[in-house]
Amino acid sequence: MKNLFILVAVVILLCGCRSLQTAVGTSESIDLTGDYWQELSCEWTPARPDRERGKPRINRNVIGRKLIVNNIPYEKGLGVAGKSILICSPDSYAANFELMAGIDDASPAKNATAHFAVFGDGKPLFSTELTGGRDPVHCRIRLTGVDELIVTVDGPTNVYVDLLLPGMFGVPGLEYELTNGKESYENYIYAQPKPLKRVKHLFNNAIAFPYKSKKYGNCIGMSNANVCIIVSPGHAGKVIHFGADTKENLLGGTSGIMLHPLERRIADITLAYQGTWNWKFDGDGMLKLISPPDLAHGIRWMRTFYIVPETRMLKATVRIKNVTRDDVSWSAGTYFDFNTNSAIAMRAESAAPGYTFQKAPPENLIVSDNMLLLSDYKTQIIGKTVKNYDVITDAESWFCALSLKTKNAFMVEPVAPKIGLFPYGGARVFVVRTPDRFRVTTLSELTPLSPNENFSQEQSWIIGHGVKDMKTTVSELKSEIKDSKSADSGYGVPTGRTLNNY
Repeated sequence: MKNLFILVAVVILLCGCRSLQTAVGTSESIDLTGDYWQELSCEWTPARPDRERGKPRINRNVIGRKLIVNNIPYEKGLGVAGKSILICSPDSYAANFELMAGIDDASPAKNATAHFAVFGDGKPLFSTELTGGRDPVHCRIRLTGVDELIVTVDGPTNVYVDLLLPGMFGVPGLEYELTNGKESYENYIYAQPKPLKRVKHLFNNAIAFPYKSKKYGNCIGMSNANVCIIVSPGHAGKVIHFGADTKENLLGGTSGIMLHPLERRIADITLAYQGTWNWKFDGDGMLKLISPPDLAHGIRWMRTFYIVPETRMLKATVRIKNVTRDDVSWSAGTYFDFNTNSAIAMRAESAAPGYTFQKAPPENLIVSDNMLLLSDYKTQIIGKTVKNYDVITDAESWFCALSLKTKNAFMVEPVAPKIGLFPYGGARVFVVRTPDRFRVTTLSELTPLSPNENFSQEQSWIIGHGVKDMKTTVSELKSEIKDSKSADSGYGVPTGRTLNNY
């Protein structure tokens, strides 16, 4: 009798414990083909219907047919193709997650493979390779304590992957938490950025001004009569304009940020890329923008912009903060888009490993004075037009873009790395030539981060005039950056790893 009393007391004491509720049979079972996912994206879908483009198909494969894996049909599931990601927020209410994953029989690449993985709060929980013509892989994972569940598929777009009979099991309140998490996510996605209502005079003798873009909506501009930058908080803090004034934009497209986590690269379809970023000005005249929590990567991003007084130089910083409960490693990247009426110059070290081409070298390549020049502007005597090529360099991390129309130059020089470990073959600058533009990406080093720790990468952006040759232009811009830094008595952006909170 005494033992029975103790047992009853323990049950009463722990009645609020979610795991105990599940153990005694009080639980919820959720069919995850329902509307519970916050992110539900795949790289490829058929062109029609438009409303389903980029979204997994529910209870059908990605091309809209029945789910069939190794000659066995299935009633429930999700069909995807290419790089795909699915995210939901059980918020510790879930006990188990279960599904089967396989390559659909309708996949054009019959013997190809795709990688399937599951993460909980950024920590790997399950990983396997899927192969066509085989039975689906059974995945059953215990989720106790997991707040964010992430499912990823990585494979070619001609490999159709089916996620069959996905389900989640947990304590009462699980369905509410999943639904509430989705609604909170949508509030981020569809939120309108807080507009800057009027011209604001900043401490660094610059002004901030509201700017309305047809494409990007309410934006924020900053200028000191020497340099002008316009940023879109409603589109992940993208820089949509950089030049001497509002009339000239040296950027052909936009300047954005990219994330490079260790051993896991996910397409830019996550909340930090798509959602609205909060912003504010600090007392020194710096514009700070912070992302919503990125569920796919378990981090938050901050971008800062500060115009050095009385100069043509801007300090730009990307900061990453680990908001998971595990140690992680990250690398930040900043990408810049330029029209093809620009020439891109980088350091061309002759010593190994130097610069390399991922594709055949273009005929219009020029290397002189240890400098690599890429251009195909038709009025220049540089060579024939080459529509596609990729170039990487691990020499120095600076690059210079020269507008061949206006002869103005835009140079970016990041702070030298402290560790020197870069995520992709040691590349520090990565240039891709597409049919209509150059995309230049500067990568930071790969940095280990503990929970709540962050690091920042500072860059100096400067505008100058192109002179008789690119070597002289770069030399003068570097000298001007050095002089601007030494004369700056304003806000100093910390570099390297730091434990400071946002």
